[in-house]
Amino acid sequence: MGGKTALIWNPAAGRAKPEKLEEAAAFLSSRGFETESMVTKKRGDAEEFAKEALSRGFDFIVAAGGDGTINEAVQPMAFQSAKLGIIPLGTVNVLAKELGIPASFRKAISCFAESRARTISLGKATIKETGQSRYFLLMAGVGFDAEVVSGNRESLKRRIGRFSYLATAGKLLINSRPEKLRFDIEGEKTTGFHAVIGKASRYGGNFKVTRNASLFDPDLHAVILKSPKKIHLLKLALFSLTGNLPFFEGSEFKVSRSIEVEGRAKVQLDGDCFGETPCLFESAENCLAVIA
Repeated sequence: MGGKTALIWNPAAGRAKPEKLEEAAAFLSSRGFETESMVTKKRGDAEEFAKEALSRGFDFIVAAGGDGTINEAVQPMAFQSAKLGIIPLGTVNVLAKELGIPASFRKAISCFAESRARTISLGKATIKETGQSRYFLLMAGVGFDAEVVSGNRESLKRRIGRFSYLATAGKLLINSRPEKLRFDIEGEKTTGFHAVIGKASRYGGNFKVTRNASLFDPDLHAVILKSPKKIHLLKLALFSLTGNLPFFEGSEFKVSRSIEVEGRAKVQLDGDCFGETPCLFESAENCLAVIA
């Protein structure tokens, strides 16, 4: 295959040992990829590096890091000709699991060098009051789970990893007082208090909230909690942990290409805070080529 390749490397990712960067660059070069390494130092660098690579006509942009690094790199890539490669170096690597990319560092590099491009669809969120937009690959959260993302302290996350979200959720659940939200799903109106809008089947690891969602399908899959009762949040968490999320009283499942949410609630995209509703969520159909 070969081509001009930007290797965006996040040294802060859980499995990003320094010698691996040299190994990855050398391997790609040996397979005919003209490789330039770009090492991130702070949040936002991966997005800026991807923009630079696009402006310089790179054929491939390889994001080496966790899901956050990949999310950043993807932002300027939608509807562009450059293809995305992924080397999963994070703790959870949900996107790599969705795409079937091996967790092994060496196998992931080989997968990029030997696999073909496949086109995926993304989700796009737009805050209505500001017009700010951002793509998401895995899921968007409205309400409680966005509160958890917002309230999760970085120091706690460094100490206990993803379990910090469970600790934060337990604390916030006690004082949760959600506002009723209004949903417009391609003209169909409904109300609820929390929602998870999935572009992929997995949520935060192997948990499956929108288990029928797929990156290869443009539809958005939404689970809306109709009641403010805490028991329904607990049910959502329990069923997600078991990988089996059936319909239960107080929940509503919707599949569409566009979901508009009115009211006041926090929004998170792929595990990062984004803003507050009112917000429009829509499908960005077949907009990104991924090597997997």
